[in-house]
Amino acid sequence: TGVAAVAGEDPEPEFVSINEAGEIALTLQENNHIVVVAADNSVSSFSAGTTTLESIDTKKDGRLDFSGKMEDLAREPDGIKWIDADHFVTANEGDWKGGSRSFTIWKKDGTVVYESGASLERAMASLGHYPDKRNKKGVELESVTVATYGDRTLLFVAAERASLVGVYDLADLAAPKLLQILPSGISPEGLVTIPGRN
Repeated sequence: TGVAAVAGEDPEPEFVSINEAGEIALTLQENNHIVVVAADNSVSSFSAGTTTLESIDTKKDGRLDFSGKMEDLAREPDGIKWIDADHFVTANEGDWKGGSRSFTIWKKDGTVVYESGASLERAMASLGHYPDKRNKKGVELESVTVATYGDRTLLFVAAERASLVGVYDLADLAAPKLLQILPSGISPEGLVTIPGRN
């Protein structure tokens, strides 16, 4: 308690990730906050801040019109996953005050390395997977995971409302490259990767 500026006395942990050094990264979604617990049990934390979305559909009117804009939306991060010893990624569902529908790559000190904005949502909409009935949250990015396939580090971003998974190459953390979008058919809220068989 007492770490977040938003409802600090009522922390609501959402997802947790633990890296190889035993450090814990934890999202407090409704508090719009991220907590990092180091291996020595020291705690640091920071606000997840806000983002501005451009070229989004903002009205439930039965048509797709990606000319809208929403400013200073609380990210309200949901899923979180370490990428390496110094970086992690969050899926920003934007559940309450937000609608942020983005993902963010962070340094563990709270520095934003990359913010996706509405780019993944627009890519999903171009495939015909935009849920017009739920415009506040758009495709609803819910969860993230990271895995190494061969010599490539890949990021997987689950969109619950669109029922798709975006796959990114993380060779450059400041400029993730969208490789493909996979259908799930199950409105995913979590992900598990299987980098190799047997």
